[in-house]
Amino acid sequence: MPKITVIIPTYNWCSVLPHSIGSVMAQTWTDFELLVVGDCCTDGSQAWVESVADPRVRWINLEQNTGDQSGPSNRGCEEARGEWIAYLGHDDLWLPGHLAGLAAVMQSGCDMAYSIAICYHEDEICGALPAFFEDYRRPMSIGPSTVMHRRALWEKVGGWRGRHEIRSGMDHDLWQRFFAAGAVMRFRPEISAVKFPAVLRKDVYRTTPSGPQERFFKRLCDESDFAAVEKEKLLAWLQEVRHEPPGIGRALRMLRSALIMRMKLGQRLGLRRGRQIDAIRRFKGLP
Repeated sequence: MPKITVIIPTYNWCSVLPHSIGSVMAQTWTDFELLVVGDCCTDGSQAWVESVADPRVRWINLEQNTGDQSGPSNRGCEEARGEWIAYLGHDDLWLPGHLAGLAAVMQSGCDMAYSIAICYHEDEICGALPAFFEDYRRPMSIGPSTVMHRRALWEKVGGWRGRHEIRSGMDHDLWQRFFAAGAVMRFRPEISAVKFPAVLRKDVYRTTPSGPQERFFKRLCDESDFAAVEKEKLLAWLQEVRHEPPGIGRALRMLRSALIMRMKLGQRLGLRRGRQIDAIRRFKGLP
């Protein structure tokens, strides 16, 4: 039985899969299975995944479209044989040591581990997840592509909830329920993922570009110092954008305060469940 189950939720964007899946297959930790779970995909995703000549890779396609990552993620967790679950966005990438690094944290006895993902837009740094670099506190924003957790923890809290059940992001909701359930959640202060936020790219699900993924996957394969180089760029970006002195601590605490204010405003306005996510879907070109 594999120690880790990797889940890639996907929907009709097969051009990015060679790069995201490629970054999984390039991991230094090899004791894993990879479940690519389509949200009722109708494009070439199935054919591409099934062409990967590796018994660790399996394609699953939902019969009905969920419309968000909760459906594919829950199905992947249901099918998982691994003790630990790791997620990768279908348009995100992992550095080669991602699984090994998080596994080392998990072996220390925690229930969930997470690292840093640098976010890029038009090949330029536009931020990082988590929003501040420390062990979990409410209401932290942590990208799913940086997370590994025990499968038993997913079972304990009842799994992912869909966009019409919650007022926050689905991943944000799940991490908060992990925390409320008493989970030990530890941060690994290393860059191990690359994210291209679809929320910044209008109609991205209609145009389905894969240029950024292709370029950065090549860099990850060719540049052994990628993480060190990009960390310096990230620190410079944080200093410049937030007009703070060197060091990311104060800047990220400011961002944390802004996130708390946003949550409180949403609660006061009584936002309908799923309203924000539905707006984001329309921007990205989803029905």
